[in-house]
Amino acid sequence: NEYKSYLSLIQSTMDLKYPGVQCGLSLMLIGSLALILCGIFVARPNFLGMKFEAGACNITRASAKTGDQPACKVGRYTYEKYPCPTVSGYFTNNNTESVSFGKFHNNYEALDHGCLYSPSQTQCSRHYSKNADRAYRFFAKEIFPKVYNDMRYPYFENISSLNIHYNSSQTFPCFGHNNNMFFKNNYSKSKGIVAIVLPTIVILLGVTVLMYEIVTRYRMEY
Repeated sequence: NEYKSYLSLIQSTMDLKYPGVQCGLSLMLIGSLALILCGIFVARPNFLGMKFEAGACNITRASAKTGDQPACKVGRYTYEKYPCPTVSGYFTNNNTESVSFGKFHNNYEALDHGCLYSPSQTQCSRHYSKNADRAYRFFAKEIFPKVYNDMRYPYFENISSLNIHYNSSQTFPCFGHNNNMFFKNNYSKSKGIVAIVLPTIVILLGVTVLMYEIVTRYRMEY
């Protein structure tokens, strides 16, 4: 009987008219959504990015031909495409001295699409021409100096002028893993942990508020 009365008390306490219930459930919902989003967009790339090791790279082929064009998100419901230039070369691991062939990427989103460049969410434009301009300029700024050892990169009016078919002996620092290379590796274990821990704290706070409401109501009844 006491067990049944306790269950009925919990059910009555879970009524949304109580501020504690509203607050607790809201925190749990917000924390759960944040955990899912942070897990996908922050924790996953950071934990996978940890596997990239330092080494030396050289470019053997670069092409700005677009091919299949991926899309980036603009706002809540809008997407716009952007060009997908590709750059290939060799990676030599600093520790093991092993050599592998693969593609270069500017971030994890670009890696997922097999492209050199993918705009961040803040850089994605609803106008294709702006996305194309950013992609081509990144291509010219990053690739030409590494192929020709010249920090100046050319002005261009169309992407056809950027195609390179050249076996470059010029090497530069990079990070590689499983036939994929980054020019820079800003991913870290600490960022991934923070992305998981903070939403979890919010969920636990919501559970605490909800349990406090239940215990308070129980003491009032008994």
